[in-house]
Amino acid sequence: MIPFGLTIATIIALMLWGAEYLSQAALGFGLGWFLVLFVAGWALQLRGHVYEGRKPALVDKLFQVFVAPIFLAAEVFFALGYKPALHEEVQRRALQLRAQAGVASAAGSLKSA
Repeated sequence: MIPFGLTIATIIALMLWGAEYLSQAALGFGLGWFLVLFVAGWALQLRGHVYEGRKPALVDKLFQVFVAPIFLAAEVFFALGYKPALHEEVQRRALQLRAQAGVASAAGSLKSA
């Protein structure tokens, strides 16, 4: 769990550094970058949810907005081969919870998690 925490802390620190820079910039420059990053972020998120065939979890539970960065870091770490046994357990548990909730795991239905 420490690598996840360090990764998230590093990403947040970089984002804060960038936000500080933009907050000191001219209004037009800062606002322009805000709009670009905001629109691009939402476009990437929606593209990802269409790809996975599910609507965003935060539609049903706003608290998910705080969990999402940790989830993303975990997915990246697992994709890079970090702790395969843990990854398998997480996948097994997620499938079990989806089955209990009656949520389809197949892509294309846009059901929430």
